[in-house]
Amino acid sequence: MQCKMPTAHYLTFLPSTANTNFCGTKNYSFFMSTSKSKDPCKAAACKIQTCLREHSYDEVKCYDVIEDMRQCCLKWHKVSLCCSGIQLDRDYKAEKETILRERETARKSNAH
Repeated sequence: MQCKMPTAHYLTFLPSTANTNFCGTKNYSFFMSTSKSKDPCKAAACKIQTCLREHSYDEVKCYDVIEDMRQCCLKWHKVSLCCSGIQLDRDYKAEKETILRERETARKSNAH
C-alpha cells in the first residue's frame, strides 16, 4: 500500500508539496532499490496520515502518533526519507497537553 501525503499544507511536520509520496519522490525509489531495505519510519508516517484523516486534520489530536514518528526519526533520521519534515527537537506530547488545556480553558470561558 502506498501512502499519499494529505493535501493540507499547514502541517509543520509534512513536506510542502501535496499529492506526492509522503516518504519522498523518485529519490525514495532510488533509495529503496539500492539499499534493498524498507524505510524504517514509513509505517509511522502512514499512521500519521490515518490519524489526521480520522480527526479532520486536527494536528493536535494526532500529536501522540507524531511523537511516535519523532522517536523513530531520532533513531533513523540519517537513513529515513520519511523524517525530512519532522522536528526532532520538538516534544509533541508535552505540546498536546498544553494546547488541550488551553482549548478547555477557552471553551469554559466562552460558556460563561
